Amino acid sequence: MRIEPQAASRLEAMPVALIAQSVTVLAQNAESLRRTIDAFVLGNPLLEYAPAGPNPAEALDIAELAVARRATLAEHLGMQLRIAERDPEVLRIGRMIIESLDKYGYLREHTEDMLRAAHASPAAFARALAAVQALEPCGVAARSLGECLALQLRARTAPEPLALEIVTGHLEEMAAGTLRLPGHAAEEIEAACRLIRSLNPRPGAAFDQDVIHYVVPDVRIARGESGRLCASLINQPAPPAIAPQYMEYLKAEDEPQRQYVRDNLMQARSFLFALKERAETLLAIASLAVAVQEEYLTAREPGALRPLTMTAAARKTGLSLSTVSRTVNGKYAEFEGRVFPLRMLFTAGGKDGHSREAIVRRMRALLSTANGEPMSDARLAALLAAEGMPVSRRTVNKYRNAFLKIDN
Repeated sequence: MRIEPQAASRLEAMPVALIAQSVTVLAQNAESLRRTIDAFVLGNPLLEYAPAGPNPAEALDIAELAVARRATLAEHLGMQLRIAERDPEVLRIGRMIIESLDKYGYLREHTEDMLRAAHASPAAFARALAAVQALEPCGVAARSLGECLALQLRARTAPEPLALEIVTGHLEEMAAGTLRLPGHAAEEIEAACRLIRSLNPRPGAAFDQDVIHYVVPDVRIARGESGRLCASLINQPAPPAIAPQYMEYLKAEDEPQRQYVRDNLMQARSFLFALKERAETLLAIASLAVAVQEEYLTAREPGALRPLTMTAAARKTGLSLSTVSRTVNGKYAEFEGRVFPLRMLFTAGGKDGHSREAIVRRMRALLSTANGEPMSDARLAALLAAEGMPVSRRTVNKYRNAFLKIDN
């Protein structure tokens, strides 16, 4: 699926203010968008408010409420783990790790204690821990603040080596304001520190069980007339309309009055355009994800998720990577009574569309056939390339250190 080039490039042709408005609207889910529409209608006299209907939490019956209730952190992670993993040992140990997380998402238990409780080898525990740490929200199952921030940095599209160096070895100096790194300019260090401060030090806190949250899906996945799965938008607030009676004021003799109407008319049209763009973009990306992951959705087979990175989705739709990311983040989909983050239909980045999990799994298999003999990163990269997984030696080294350290 590809959005027409003229539609994909419309953002570039917009005025700066309209771009900012479109970006804000694009990133919002149905509930936050409803509040934005309410505020915009109240502030623009040319817009007529279209009733958004009852609060979704009030409109749901008891059965739906059980689905819409925001999952606890353990439930949220457990659902993802069941989908992403097929190894029974990893699933068993992974569930134990998830149940051991504190309310902020940290793993405070000592590794030795967990190894004894799980009756697991260090290598098996490392694989399960890596599997849990690869789940959303990014940064969970960390054993320290530094590891939590490092997990978030490694998951970013662009590498951030300086920020990673700081969180893995210089956090105390950063906190004390005494950070000095030879070979790096002060401006470079400050930029890395700003990035680190933007990360989430408590990734599990959003799942506070003392507060009831409601997840309202933006997308419904169901079978169409052809028998194939299709995506459609649901729970979307009705867009407001421009009140026709105000058009007469454009002919008024009073110039300030005409200008006032023109300004509000331009703002109203810009807002309505942003709402239309959001709906079209969300539907295009959701439809692409459903088409790629149909087998995964219907089979419910752990590990059946096909490679689909945000970058690949951007390429297929003709949108920018940042647009795809903003569209997917914070949105939920509903399929056969299950509500899950739309992001779950996408895989972590790997070259040529191969997911990080698939690459790590193949690296582990190749290392297991080495019979204890050392295998260089370059050799591993060459073997992966020969199997159709071209990754750089640097990427192999990063994945090896992050996910296979105990195995080697």
